[in-house]
Amino acid sequence: MKKKKGKAKKSKKIKIIILIVFILLVLGGGAYFTYDFLRVKDMTLTVNVLGVEENQTFKLKMGKIIDLNEPDIEGYDFKGWYYNKEFSKPFYPSKNFIFKKITLYAKMDIKTYTATFFSNGGNEIQPVIFEYNQTPQEPAMPNKADYMFAGWYTDSQFSMKYNFDVVINDNITLFADYTLISD
Repeated sequence: MKKKKGKAKKSKKIKIIILIVFILLVLGGGAYFTYDFLRVKDMTLTVNVLGVEENQTFKLKMGKIIDLNEPDIEGYDFKGWYYNKEFSKPFYPSKNFIFKKITLYAKMDIKTYTATFFSNGGNEIQPVIFEYNQTPQEPAMPNKADYMFAGWYTDSQFSMKYNFDVVINDNITLFADYTLISD
């Protein structure tokens, strides 16, 4: 009788061990749940930034990337890593495990800037949003009683007239200048 109980306990332990190994294999991607899984190692991934794919080598520890840098591209803001080019499935380097070669997509949004218009007593002019390496669209001329609009300037002393054909990559405030209409 004791031998049967001992065999039953031993059989139950073996089943539990098999179940644990199975779970680790399924969740851990198989061979990675070994000593190799704990070591820091290099892994090559394909990274897609603004449609340009390149292979990069990253440090991987316990299935997580530990040195994935954000792309720094002039005129763009990095918004995160994604598993797909539609940017619907986010990838978090510090949280997501990697067990095979994948392609990561960097979501990059073009920077936008605002041109604000101070009409100096004329009618209100709405701000204009424009993108990196573009020019702000020139607004309609402001109206001010008894004055004729003389142009937009980059300073309130009206010493530098603004040229709407020049590309700027920054926010800007422009000031309206007027000439008194004489009777």
